[in-house]
Amino acid sequence: MVITNKKYAILVHSELRQFELAQKSWTFKNIVDCDFYFSTWKTSHQYNKKLNIDLLENITKETIQKYIPNANVYLTDESIFSDVDELRNKELNIKLKYHWKKCLELIKNSNIKYDNVILMRPDLWIECDNWIDFFNNESDNKLFAHCEISNDDGHPFIHDMFLMGSFQNIEKVINYFDETKPLTHRNLASSILDNNLTVEKGNIYPQIVRPNVRKLDTINSKIVNECYNEWSLTHCEEDILFLNKKYEL
Repeated sequence: MVITNKKYAILVHSELRQFELAQKSWTFKNIVDCDFYFSTWKTSHQYNKKLNIDLLENITKETIQKYIPNANVYLTDESIFSDVDELRNKELNIKLKYHWKKCLELIKNSNIKYDNVILMRPDLWIECDNWIDFFNNESDNKLFAHCEISNDDGHPFIHDMFLMGSFQNIEKVINYFDETKPLTHRNLASSILDNNLTVEKGNIYPQIVRPNVRKLDTINSKIVNECYNEWSLTHCEEDILFLNKKYEL
């Protein structure tokens, strides 16, 4: 049942990871008129030596469309960045920028006019006090997120997990990041402020779903949080180096 006369584009970006589990919480897709656009890799690899987790999965359009049948899906091989120094990628967040811009390209090519756009990760467990209130927010010069812009050692700061705004405002934020501009939390906040936009904290609560949740029979917000904390305490630099080496073969 659609509860608003607005039309939304949901731009889902980056490595798919726990999308299959996370999408169970996306109840908004059943109550608003929305189209999904995915830009992701053809594989998803997650590794944690201490938790004995080594998951390498092939991703196809069917992987996504099994749960969101009409999703517009763009897949590419992460090895296209194999010649990019990992330190440079970390500094500039080249891969994230690539997916953001690809999502923007997909929505432009659709020639569909959307009232609002959501930019989000595929592995988010999202709960909301009231989706109707959230989606009815007016977003002329404003973005909506799960947090406000904060101060990080004298610099503006905001997380990049979930943003909603008009197409024009989301486009301004994405286009702020050219080839040389690092996509950091600080610069994301600057991109918002430099475009004379504000951020309002919405009544939403996204959490990243980590792969250690797969061993459990039940999933809810509390379990997602517990598994996230366990993953954070055990995931180390050695795991990250292991994943990076897969492109050196």
